[in-house]
Amino acid sequence: MNARRDFLKNIFSLSLASSFLLLGQNVFSQEKKRRKGETQDPKTCDAKPGVDGAGGINYAADKSKVDAKAKAQADKNTIQFAQQLCSNCHFFDNGACTVITSGCAKVNPQGWCPTWKQNGSKGA
Repeated sequence: MNARRDFLKNIFSLSLASSFLLLGQNVFSQEKKRRKGETQDPKTCDAKPGVDGAGGINYAADKSKVDAKAKAQADKNTIQFAQQLCSNCHFFDNGACTVITSGCAKVNPQGWCPTWKQNGSKGA
């Protein structure tokens, strides 16, 4: 009976220790990103390309930096890439992008991402 109890104690201790290690590693990683300028400023909450939710949708605050392949794909819409802006996107709401679900969602109205949908479009 004692062997089973000791075994369970050891398993619990190991799982607890590994949880703390993973948590600490995540906190360290976030701090490292913050120092490198790879996180959003919580005061302005402007989305930064490649960071958090903005990275997940390939948001570009500067349309001139969008690669040719993405532009060609965007031109398949009824509205050409040149006319696509965050400000005229279905998902743009009061300065924020409703597609960005983690991190800061405030986007540049002159920005762009591949999830762009014409205002009034149904669905995602």
